Amino acid sequence: MPATPARIGFITEPYRRVTAGPVASVVERYGSKARDTVDPIQTFFDEPADAQVMAQERLDLLSPERALFTMRVGEVEPVLSFDLAPALPTVTAIDDENRLDRDMLTVGMKVDLGTRQAAVTLWG
Repeated sequence: MPATPARIGFITEPYRRVTAGPVASVVERYGSKARDTVDPIQTFFDEPADAQVMAQERLDLLSPERALFTMRVGEVEPVLSFDLAPALPTVTAIDDENRLDRDMLTVGMKVDLGTRQAAVTLWG
């Protein structure tokens, strides 16, 4: 469908625009990294409520602070005992240097049976 002036006016009417946020912590953390414009994201929803759900889901993905860490466990036995079914194991990661004390997903494991050392990669 061509972007005629009438169509642009119809789409940009205030009741057809939805927003989620802004949340100060998200703006501070990401700034303009996610988007280089303040123009609305084009969607093809028929109902503004559906677009509102998408906007809120996007904000929910950006709101929590997440990070990827690799931590040495030291011994292989705890890593080998992780139950990988039916989902990824969750562990509580505590690291004073990175001010970390939260539950995280285990997304990778490295085991060296020669030295009996293990490391896990955590996301969360």
